[in-house]
Amino acid sequence: MWSGAAGVADVETDEAMRPDSKFGIGSIPKAFVSVVVLLLVEEGVRSLDDTLSEETAAKFPGSDRITVRMLLNHTNGIPEWVSQTTVEVTAVDPSTIWNIETVRDLAAAQAPYFPPGEGWAYSNTDYTLLGMIIELVPIFEGTVSAITKMFLERICRTSARTGRCAAAPSLESRSESAPSRSSAQA
Repeated sequence: MWSGAAGVADVETDEAMRPDSKFGIGSIPKAFVSVVVLLLVEEGVRSLDDTLSEETAAKFPGSDRITVRMLLNHTNGIPEWVSQTTVEVTAVDPSTIWNIETVRDLAAAQAPYFPPGEGWAYSNTDYTLLGMIIELVPIFEGTVSAITKMFLERICRTSARTGRCAAAPSLESRSESAPSRSSAQA
C-alpha cells in the first residue's frame, strides 16, 4: 500500500507534511453526521420533528421544543460552546480534550441566542447534540463510534478488490421501484 504526503505541515517553520501528520479537520464531520441523521429519519428510527431528550439537552431552555430539524438547520437558539474561555484554555494546553458532556454543559451555561425556531445562528453545539442523539439509537447505544459504524455499514461499501471504502449505491439502485436511468430517459 502506498503512503505519502505533500505540502507543508507548518508554514512558519516550513516543516514538511508527513503521512502521519495530524491536523484539525474542522467541520468536515458535520456532513457525515447529517447523512447519518437523515438515514435514521429515512429508516423511521428518528423523525426530524423529534425533540431533544433529557439525556442530550435537559439543561437547555426550551429543549422540549428544539427538534432534530432545528439542530440540522441552526434555528434552535442554542449557543456556541466555543468561547473566549475555551480558546484560552486550549491556547495554554493544546492537548486539552473536550468530552461531549463538557461541551454540552459549556453551551447550556450560556443564555440562548433566541427562542427555538425564532431565528438562525450557526453553532457547532448543534452537531455535537446530533452526535449524542445518534449515539442514543438502540443499535448504537454505548458505542463510542456510532457515526463511524453507521457510515461504514450504511453509507460506505468496502471494495472487495482494494479493501477500501467505495462509493455507496445511490438511492436509485437501493430502490426496487426506482426506474433505471435508461428507462427514465426513454
